[in-house]
Order: sequence, then C-alpha cells, then structure tokens
Amino acid sequence: AYYLTTIAPVITVEAANHSIFDFLAESYGIHVSSCENYIGMTTLSPDQAVVLQEKSKQQFLTLTQLNYYGNNQVFNYSTTIFVYPDLRFYFLSSHLQSN
Repeated sequence: AYYLTTIAPVITVEAANHSIFDFLAESYGIHVSSCENYIGMTTLSPDQAVVLQEKSKQQFLTLTQLNYYGNNQVFNYSTTIFVYPDLRFYFLSSHLQSN
C-alpha cells in the first residue's frame, strides 16, 4: 500500500497490524468517501513468490484499490494478492429505485 505522506505522514506499526483506516480517521480525520476496486489475476514475480512462500510465475487473484477522501482526493493506492486456497467472497448488490 502507498499513502500520500502529505496527508498521512506517519502510519504506526500497530496501525498496520490492525486497522489503518481506523488509525487514519482517529489521527488525521481522514474518512474514505469512495473507492475504486480492480480485480484481476497477477503472475507472481520471483521476489513476490519468496515473500509469499509460493511458486514463481503462479497466478493469484489480485485486488487493486484507490481510496478517496473529502473532495475525491486519492490518499491510498494498494494491491492485495490473495494466496489463500480456501478463500471465498460474498458480494451483495442492490439497486434502489426512486419514485
């Protein structure tokens, strides 16, 4: 994850191990107003494979996110690689009609 240091100059190890978004809200008054999510497949580089203890060139589901706050200002760019064999997702989508 990458955070703008002009917006969040310090993120503690404790925050990184728990909830960075809670930390940003409490420390800097930053609240997510919107988010862009890109889901795809990523082939692991040799370095990523070592860190994740997986095979190099293996593909995994990847989520790339852009988080915005306030007046659509980006404050976070992050990529999550899901390496869990029993991983399951649930999405609920609804559409409200106005009269």
